[in-house]
Amino acid sequence: MHWAAALPLDPAQSVTAAVKVRMGARCIMDLVPLAAAAVIVVVVLALPPSAASASGTSGGRLHQHALDGIWTLTNKARGLQAAGRVPGGVYSDLRAAGHLPEDLFYRFNDVAYRWPARENWTYERSFQVPRGAVAKAKQVLVLHGVDTVADVYLNGHLLGHTDNMFVRYRFDVKDLLKEDAANLLEVHFTSPVLAAAARAARQAEQYVVPPTCPPANYHGECSVNLLRKMQASFAWDWGPAFPSAGLWKGVALEAYDEAVLRDVGFDASPGASGAWEARVRVHWEAGAGARPAAPAATSAVLSVVLAPADGGAPIASKDVPVTLVPDAHGLGHTDVGLSVPRVSHAGVRRNTCTPPKYFNLVK
Repeated sequence: MHWAAALPLDPAQSVTAAVKVRMGARCIMDLVPLAAAAVIVVVVLALPPSAASASGTSGGRLHQHALDGIWTLTNKARGLQAAGRVPGGVYSDLRAAGHLPEDLFYRFNDVAYRWPARENWTYERSFQVPRGAVAKAKQVLVLHGVDTVADVYLNGHLLGHTDNMFVRYRFDVKDLLKEDAANLLEVHFTSPVLAAAARAARQAEQYVVPPTCPPANYHGECSVNLLRKMQASFAWDWGPAFPSAGLWKGVALEAYDEAVLRDVGFDASPGASGAWEARVRVHWEAGAGARPAAPAATSAVLSVVLAPADGGAPIASKDVPVTLVPDAHGLGHTDVGLSVPRVSHAGVRRNTCTPPKYFNLVK
């Protein structure tokens, strides 16, 4: 892979992501040889040397410190404490600790074990900052999935509030981390049942949003439609109500100098010239929290390679000099277009589908 010669790049500053676009069993494409089951999209974001890496204080690589594992789960009202697992949830942790002795799905335990959903809980853990992370220009706490209504604290400082189970939360923690002492991370969860009821009461002052409650024979809870939470957790016709709370996806501390890759999107369509016109959308982040009105731009080179997942020769590649200008939240994306020659398959009808547009990072 060739970098733009005019841009002084440090290999230690490169950030790489690889994603796999898998073809469906009934999907026939001439983007890759017919035997290939998937396409690998490799994206490399090459950044200029930062002041920190140039001075040799911390190097240019991303420091990513996972905070998953065993936390402490506390219910102050009951004086209850147990081991809490992240990713996980209150019901699983209470069951593992023996506070819910019977199987959750045994007889009428969906009703008998409703009390955890009606109380507030705290997940907390202490951690040491990885060496060199504090010297980075950007230090971000990332919570990939929070279920649902909670306040997040680091070393006693309120970082922010969460109220959506389906989004990733990012908090700027620069100047709050302790390098030579333990850091305390706390997530205080409000009962989802109580939170839904409070929102319903406020909403009712203007008008009621139906349905207010599930049918009585569901033995569920009310007003889940006012929470950005899995709706079935308050009961459905096919399942019981277990309105849980917890960190249902991972938590990590990220420290870096310029930017990191977050997600990669891909789509392709037949072009007028007879080739496939592919587009790779690269989502990147450059910090978190409120940014200056005119955030600093960063010059970089974005390299994209499409290759068969079976290890064959690359199908197409492109190096694009880019200027990363984040929005007010430190987010941005860059689109890279590639023209891909078609592969002929004798006796096979072509262009019967396009690959999926959304998928997850595999590396």
